[in-house]
Amino acid sequence: GRVDADLPGASAAALLPDGGFAAARIREEPFVRGTLDVVRLTRSGSRDGSFGTGGLATVGVDALTGPVALAPQAGGGLLVLMIVSSSPGSSVVVLRLDRTGQVDASFGSGGQVRLESNERFGGADVAVRPDGRLIVAAVVYEPVAPTYRLTLAAFGADGRPDPSFGTDGSGVVAEPSGPALPSRIAFGPGGQLGVVGRSALSGGDLAAWAYQPDGTRSVSGRVRTPGVAEHGSAIAFDRAGRMLLAGHIGPVADFRGFAVARLTRTGRPDRRFGERGLVLRRFRTPSAAEAIAVQPNGRVLVAGWQLRGRISRQGEFRRTHPRVIRLLRLN
Repeated sequence: GRVDADLPGASAAALLPDGGFAAARIREEPFVRGTLDVVRLTRSGSRDGSFGTGGLATVGVDALTGPVALAPQAGGGLLVLMIVSSSPGSSVVVLRLDRTGQVDASFGSGGQVRLESNERFGGADVAVRPDGRLIVAAVVYEPVAPTYRLTLAAFGADGRPDPSFGTDGSGVVAEPSGPALPSRIAFGPGGQLGVVGRSALSGGDLAAWAYQPDGTRSVSGRVRTPGVAEHGSAIAFDRAGRMLLAGHIGPVADFRGFAVARLTRTGRPDRRFGERGLVLRRFRTPSAAEAIAVQPNGRVLVAGWQLRGRISRQGEFRRTHPRVIRLLRLN
């Protein structure tokens, strides 16, 4: 079936443990203020009347670039990750809503945790462990080089820093600057954390990193494909602890297909998967994979979008229809 969440402009979404669905957006208002809208649907696709007002929760927020990610927490809580613009830098904010859609003041400080920087955050993500503890990943973009710098921050289920993560008791692991661009994170078996992205800003390959539960980096891998530029935008683990990566084929301005890779536990391309660890599905019109999951039978399900339109004789694409959802299942 098909369900319309009736939330135009939504930029973050998540499946919920009870089979429901949540989505979020920011409505900009005058004087650098905005309103965060979060809608929650039941597993039948109807709005959850116990959440907010008629399934819609609203929270006043500061000037934002928008919600970046949603993640459910044990007990019905919902984490909303946002990037807040400030001067001279920016902040990554994780806000927790309780089961009724109210800001949970018991989480962190006044219902939120923050990572602040005098530089600009170019991306962020959040992942939740089964016991409710969470990891926030934030990427600072350094335009002069250009390079990127990844910071991982661990928090308890209550939003307090997790001293068991990292080496100095702060709950933070700061990686050195480099050309690689991390994108998304996910937890795997044994509490390991996976990070997916791109090995370089220009002409890069699918890349991934893995961290032990204490924050020690254990894997750094990439899938080398000369002549094909990819960017990792989703990551998942299978039962064997192998990382599955999904993204798009082609340069940033011209996505033309799905790229899916599988890495061994040591970070090498799994040659038993596709062609030397990589599966490419090309389409004539702009398209990209945005999500990946492993089904109970071990099959890999990839979801993404494709633009529908016409290609002129000169090879130019002209959009004629809205985006459509594409699903790809691999054995």
